[in-house]
Amino acid sequence: MKQERLTSLDGLSLPVQRTGSGPPLIIVPGWLATPADWQPVIQRLADQHTCYIWEARPWHHDHPTIAAMADDLRALVAALAPQGPSVLGHSMGALTCWEYVRRHGCSDLTTLCLVDQTPRMVTGEDWALGLEGGFPPESNRALIDWMWQDFPAAAMDVISRGRRVAPGSGAARLEAMFRETRRRRLEALEPAPWIRAWESFSWQDYRDVLPQVQVPTLLIYGAASFYGMEVARYVHRRTPDSRLRIHAVAGHSPHQDDLPGVVEDIRRFTAARQPCTP
Repeated sequence: MKQERLTSLDGLSLPVQRTGSGPPLIIVPGWLATPADWQPVIQRLADQHTCYIWEARPWHHDHPTIAAMADDLRALVAALAPQGPSVLGHSMGALTCWEYVRRHGCSDLTTLCLVDQTPRMVTGEDWALGLEGGFPPESNRALIDWMWQDFPAAAMDVISRGRRVAPGSGAARLEAMFRETRRRRLEALEPAPWIRAWESFSWQDYRDVLPQVQVPTLLIYGAASFYGMEVARYVHRRTPDSRLRIHAVAGHSPHQDDLPGVVEDIRRFTAARQPCTP
C-alpha cells in the first residue's frame, strides 16, 4: 500500500491509498466509512486492479457537498488519464458517482459498480422507493435535527437499520463488538461535516441521471437492505447497460455481509470489460 495525495478541483488535498497492480479501480466509500473498512475487498482485488481509495471530503472539510465530492472524483479520474478507470461507489459513494455523471459525463470511465443505493432517498407522492420505502421530507428533517442534537445516537440508528446479520452466524457473534467499535468511532468524530454531507446528498434526485450512465454498470444490492428489491430493479431497468446482482444474505453493505460473493462479482465483471493487452 502506498500513501499519496490528491489535489481536488478546489485545491483541497485528500489522502489516497494505492494498492495492487493492473487496470485502475477507484473505490468511493459511503457515509462515515474509512479506507480501512474496504481493505478486505481491496486485498482480494489487488492482484487484478490497482485500487485507489481516499478519505472522503467530510474527513477534511467543514462544509462538504455532494457536488464537491463528485469533483474530487473528477480530479482523480483526470490524474489517471489516459487510463479510463473503473469506479465503485457504495451508498454515499454511489450518489457521488451519479453526481459525477450529471456534472462530468462518463466517457472517461471504463465501468461503474454501484452498491446498494436509491437514486432518491426522500419519498413523496411520485416516489415510494426511498429509504425504507417511506422517508418523507419531515422524516429527513427530523433525522437531521436528531443528528445535530446527538450525532452518535442518530448515526448509529442509521447504521443499525442497514445491518443484517443472520442469527447464530459468526457475524452475529461479532455484532456486539462491531457496534461498540463503531460507537467509539462516532463519538470521536467531528459531527458537523458529516451532517452537512447528509444534508447535501439526502435531498438529491438522480432518477434523471440513470439513463445517462452510458458505460457498463454492475449493480450490487442486498436482499435485506433498507432500500428493498424494488429499488434494485428500478435502477437496473433505468440504467442502460447494467447487470444486477442481488446478495440474499446481505443488508446495506453487501461487501461486508457477503465479502466472497461481492468480490467475485467485481472480479468477473471488470475482467470481462477490460481491454486486452498483448
